Amino acid sequence: IEVKDREKQVSDVMQRALEEFSYDEMRTNSGKAKMKTAVRSAVNDILNQGRVEKVFVKTLILKP
Repeated sequence: IEVKDREKQVSDVMQRALEEFSYDEMRTNSGKAKMKTAVRSAVNDILNQGRVEKVFVKTLILKP
């Protein structure tokens, strides 16, 4: 519920976490795993209640 109430803030934090990764990093499986960890950590840092345990990526579009 907290994530839904703070949707814009969560979206901003996720975007900032994703900006830290280069195209070359995101192409690799280890880079994607690192990205998921970074997003989870960034969102958890702003939550007051509850925690994100796993991040799932439905679609990932990369452009060099």
